[in-house]
Amino acid sequence: MNNKGQMLQDPFLNALRKEHVQVSIYLVNGIKLQGQVDSFDQYVIL
Repeated sequence: MNNKGQMLQDPFLNALRKEHVQVSIYLVNGIKLQGQVDSFDQYVIL
């Protein structure tokens, strides 16, 4: 991902992580994952 994309993504994911927000993430194969963001980097969301 380019630097510009990370400038938007990192603060957003960090706010979700700090505030323990319940999130839904849809994978490209249609599977829906639900939970909280514990950690993330440019390749993975845990």
